[in-house]
Amino acid sequence: MHNEPRTEARSDQQTELYADILARIEHGIFAVDAEGSYTYMNAVAGQMLGLDPQWVVGRSIWADFPDNPENSLRNACKRANTRQEYECLEAYWLSEDRWLEYNIHPSATGISVVFKDITERKKAEEEWRRADLQYHALIEQASDAIMITDKAGNFIEANPSMCDLVGYSREELLGTHVASLIDPEQLKTDPFRLDRNAAGQPELRERRMVHKNATIIEVEANVKLAPDGRLLAILRDITERKRIVQQMLREKAMSDSIINSLPGVFLLREFQGKNLRWNKQFEEISGYSAPEIPDLDVYRFYEEDEQVNVRQRVQNMLTTGRSSAEVRIVKKSGDRIPFLLTAIVIELEGKTCVMVMGFDISERKKAEEELSLANEQLRHLSAHLQNIREEERKSIALEIHDELGQQLTALKIDLAWMMKRCSGEQLLLDRLSGMDTLIDHTIDTVRRISSELRPSILDDLGLAEALDWQSAEFEKRFLIPSRFLCRVPDIGIDAAIVTGLFRIYQESLTNVARHAQASSVSGSLKLIEGDLVLEVADDGKGFDMQATGKKGGFGLLGIKERTAMMGGTCSVSSSPGAGTTVTVCVPVKTNQSILPR
Repeated sequence: MHNEPRTEARSDQQTELYADILARIEHGIFAVDAEGSYTYMNAVAGQMLGLDPQWVVGRSIWADFPDNPENSLRNACKRANTRQEYECLEAYWLSEDRWLEYNIHPSATGISVVFKDITERKKAEEEWRRADLQYHALIEQASDAIMITDKAGNFIEANPSMCDLVGYSREELLGTHVASLIDPEQLKTDPFRLDRNAAGQPELRERRMVHKNATIIEVEANVKLAPDGRLLAILRDITERKRIVQQMLREKAMSDSIINSLPGVFLLREFQGKNLRWNKQFEEISGYSAPEIPDLDVYRFYEEDEQVNVRQRVQNMLTTGRSSAEVRIVKKSGDRIPFLLTAIVIELEGKTCVMVMGFDISERKKAEEELSLANEQLRHLSAHLQNIREEERKSIALEIHDELGQQLTALKIDLAWMMKRCSGEQLLLDRLSGMDTLIDHTIDTVRRISSELRPSILDDLGLAEALDWQSAEFEKRFLIPSRFLCRVPDIGIDAAIVTGLFRIYQESLTNVARHAQASSVSGSLKLIEGDLVLEVADDGKGFDMQATGKKGGFGLLGIKERTAMMGGTCSVSSSPGAGTTVTVCVPVKTNQSILPR
C-alpha cells in the first residue's frame, strides 16, 4: 500500500518527460486510439494542421479527414491499421500550397503519425527533375558527341551524336572501355591518363578514334570531372578540319616554293601594318633577317628624297589598285640597287593588303647607260659626218660656182666675140648660137646644182629667206602650190640650227613630192617660249603611221635623227586621206657639241 504513491509519481514524471521530448521535436506528431479519437497532438502538429492540441484529445480524427476517395491520408491510415504495417505518404495540400510527408506507425491500440513539411524539398526535386530533363534533352539533341564514363573509363552514357560518330549503338557502348575506340598506334605514344582527369584536371586534346567500320576519325576531346565523380567528355569531329588544315599546309608549302623560286623579291604586307609574307630573295637582297622583317618599316628602303613620292604613290594605289616605278632600294648595308617595283592592292581575310614584286634592274640600267653612251657617241659621229658633209657640200658648191661659173662665163664671152667676127657665115653663126644656148643651160645647171648643195642665200640672207626661197623652188619644179610663213625675229640663230632646220625642210618637201600626191603644201617657222618650231603640212593622201613605223621610212627617220642631234623633238601626224604634218621643235640654246657645223 505504501508503494503505490511512489509508482504513480514516477509514472507522472515519465509522462511529463515524454511530453516534453515530443514537444521539442520539430516534426508534427499526433496519435489516435483504435476508435479513431485523438489521444495526443504536439504543438508543431497543431500549428501545421490549424488545430489546438489541448482541445483535440478525444475528438475523432475523421472529422478533420472526411471519408472520401480523394483523402489519401485517411486511406493510408486505414490501410496501416488494417494491415498493421508501416505506411509512408506524401500529400499535397492545395489550400495551403504545400507538401507534407506522413509516417504512419500502427499498433494494437491505435496509430501514431509523424509528419513534416517537405514543400522546399519537393520544389527542389521538381527543379532537379526539370533540370535533369533539360540536361538529357540537351545531351540528346547536341550536335557534338557526348559521353559519360566512370573513373575507370567505362561508358555509362552516350548521346546519339556519339553513337553516330563511332558507328556503335548506345547498348553496344555501355560498359565498354573508351580505350577500345582509340587508335592503338596513338595509345602507344600517347596513353590515357585518367588519373589526372579523376583528380579534377580538365583536358583538351586531339585523339584518333576508330569507327566501327575501321576508319580513323580525328576528334577534339574536352574531358572534365563531373560533380558526381564521373567523367564527362565532349568530342567534336575535326576530320574535315584536319584535312583542310593539311591541304592548307600543302598549299602554303607549294606557294612558299613558288614564291621562293621567283627571280625577284616578293613581299605581302598589310596596307598599314605588318609584313606578312616574303621570299628568301627578299631577305638576301635587303640584308634583313626573318625575325626583323615583320615589323620592318618598308619606307626605310627608299632614300629620303624619294620617300614623299613613294608615300604618295602608295596612297594613290587605293584608287588605281596598282602602281609601278623604278626606284633605288637602300639595303641594310647602305648600298643602293636600282629596282623595278610593281605593287597591287588586294583584299586578304577582310584586310587591305599590298603585294609587292620587284626585280633587280642593275644589269638593265647598266646596259641602258652603255646604250645611251653608244647612241651619244653615234650622234657625235653622225654630227661630225654631217659637219664634214656640209663642209664638203659648201666647198663643192663654191668650187662649182666659182670655177665652173667663171669658166662658162669666159666661154660665153669668147663665143660672143666669135659670133661678131662670123657675121657672113650663116651656117657657122647657127652652130655658134646653139653653143651659146648650151652654155646658158649649163650655167643654169651649175647654179641649180650649187644651190642644191648649199644655197648661198642660206649664208647670205639667213634661215627664213632660205626656207621661203626653197618653197618657191619646190613650187616651180613640181608645180605644187607652196607657201611659207615666218614669225621669227632676227635673233641670230646658230648656224648649226639654221643648217639643220633647212635640211629638214628640204627633206619634208622631198617626201611630199615623192609620196603625198598633194595639191598644196604649207610651211611655217615660229618662236614659241624659246623654241624654234618648224612645221610642214600637206593635204595629200596621208599614211598609216603604225604600218609605216613597222616598215621604217628612211626620210622620216633622217628627220627625227637630225632633230635629236639638235636636242629637239619631232612629231609626225598623219592618217589615210587626211594629209601629213611634220612638226620639229628645237631649243634656240642647245648643246652645240653634238650639232653639225
